[in-house]
Order: sequence, then structure tokens, then C-alpha cells
Amino acid sequence: EPTPECQYGEGCASVLKHVDALYKENGMETELDTNGAYHLAYLGNGDKSIGLFAHADVVAVDDKWTLCNPFEPKEIDGFLFGRGTNDDKCGVIISLYCAKMIRELEIPFNSRLVCFTGANEENGMNDIKNYVKAHTPPDFSMILDSGFPFGVGNKGILWLSTLTDYAFEDIEDAYGGESINIILGSVRLTLRYSEELLSELSDKDGVNATVENGKIILEAHGVSTHGALPEGSKNAMLVAID
Repeated sequence: EPTPECQYGEGCASVLKHVDALYKENGMETELDTNGAYHLAYLGNGDKSIGLFAHADVVAVDDKWTLCNPFEPKEIDGFLFGRGTNDDKCGVIISLYCAKMIRELEIPFNSRLVCFTGANEENGMNDIKNYVKAHTPPDFSMILDSGFPFGVGNKGILWLSTLTDYAFEDIEDAYGGESINIILGSVRLTLRYSEELLSELSDKDGVNATVENGKIILEAHGVSTHGALPEGSKNAMLVAID
């Protein structure tokens, strides 16, 4: 939820403060804009600039984690498990260590390194919009959340709202998720009560139908993944309406 400190929520402000402390501990010049949802760290004073872009926000967390709590990382067999360890908090650490490498190995560097960490990448990328309103972008930039250093294409996303002249007869409310870029892992529908409908839903596989306050509550579960990598997912809304 938005807060006076950050329009994208307390979690975004908190992680950016942590990033700020991390860079400061390593002797970097920093600039923090929690309300704009971005953080900048600098190295060097050259006329030309090189940008390293990473993001520190994550998609919504569900209750299906089994190896560890989402925000309490755990190392297993040399691998770090936890929410965001790959996408894209590793990019924040890569940026930091690029700066440390240049400085500590005394590598000749005639440019200005700009390490950008955003906190709205997963839900609108307004962090970038806020950044370019207040700053001139680097002369050359690299994005650090790709498995290969060049992208030949980019997936898009469609935000869609629809209106109809006809009201649903049985569905009074439907809820399923907090982020637009995930495959729904669970949904909850409130339905108009009827014995016939309850009996029909009770025989349906993959859903659970109960009665609350004179309404039928239909819950369905699927397999949630990031929308960019839908392979192996199962949309819970499709399970519910199938």
C-alpha cells in the first residue's frame, strides 16, 4: 500500500534504504529517492557515463514456499534460495561488485559509473519514469537481469479492463492475486446461493465450495509462476471457471 514515504509501499522504501546502506558501507556516493522508487550510486567523474540497471522489488508472495521463508534466504548446496535472489537482486550485487572491482583493483576508468536500483520494475516501471524526469540517463547502459547479454526481442504485457451491459447472474465477487504479472495461484469467488449450484460445484475436481453468510464461496488453486515464464503454470481462475 502507498505510504507518505513511498507511493509504491513500505516494502519498496525499506529495500531501497537497505541498498543505500550497502553502497555507503562500500564507500560509494549515493542518492536515494524512496518516493520515486529508485536509488543511485556513483563511481568516477568522467565526462561519459555508464549505467548498470537492476531492480529490488519482487512479485507478490504466496504461502507455497517450502525450502525457506520468502524473505529469509537460505543457502543449500552452494545455491541461495529466497524471494528475488535471481530476479533481480543479484543485479544489485553485480553492480556493487563492478564498482568495487574498478576501485580496489585500480582499473583505469575514465567514465562515471551509475548504478541504478529501482523498486517498481515488477508493476509499471514508474521508477524509470521518475528517474529520467530528474536526471539525464547514462550515455551507455546495461540491464543486469538477463541470462544472455543481448536481447533480440521483448515480451509485452496487456492491461485490460472490460465493461458489459449484462451483469453476472451467479458471480457476485471474484478475487485472485495482487500483481498483474503473475499467473494466478489461487482465486476466491463469491456466488449466489442455490442448492443446485452447490451440488454441481461439490462434484467438481480442483475446487472447494463452502457456504458462508448465505453465499457460496468457491476457492480454486493452480500453479503460480511469473508471467514472463508461464511454462508449467496453471491459472487458478481457469480451474475455477472450467
